[in-house]
Amino acid sequence: MHHSATTLTPVTVYRVHPLEGVLHTLRGVLAQGSVIPVFYYLFGDAVSLYTVVGVNVLVFLFHVTGSNLRHSHIRISYWPWLEHFLISPAQHQLHHSVAERHFDKNFGAALAIWDWMFNSLHLSHGEEDLQFGLDASEHSAAASLQVLYLQPLLDISRILRKHFRNGVDTTRRVLAWARRAKTGGWE
Repeated sequence: MHHSATTLTPVTVYRVHPLEGVLHTLRGVLAQGSVIPVFYYLFGDAVSLYTVVGVNVLVFLFHVTGSNLRHSHIRISYWPWLEHFLISPAQHQLHHSVAERHFDKNFGAALAIWDWMFNSLHLSHGEEDLQFGLDASEHSAAASLQVLYLQPLLDISRILRKHFRNGVDTTRRVLAWARRAKTGGWE
């Protein structure tokens, strides 16, 4: 749904399936819920955050340097060396491009380090006239809101049915693997 936009605007960021919002929130709860207590245990209140207008200074700088323009027609590139560490708005725009050379590139929201490590980094320099949206085969499949909202639910249902149909066998294999790991009886 998000990548079906043919024109990027700042509201494109909100063009997502409702389940994506739920999953995004759960990911944040898991990540922050596991990191913050450890950090607080190790450092207590000895560390204070520097803020600008009530926002962490690093988050503030991230947004000021263009993160809010990732989904816009404004191309802001960083220096090539910096794009190896931080995703520029232009790099994120490449992520939305229909050009095959941009497929599966620049997944990071802020950090490019993971893309760099997993060979999915594509620098923004030398890239012009990007076309956004879906290719012809995908576009016809996503022509209606009904399809955009219902197809993911149908896909999830199909995957869960397949998983539960094979669940007993899968559970047996996992338990057998765990027993072998525990006893050292690898075959």
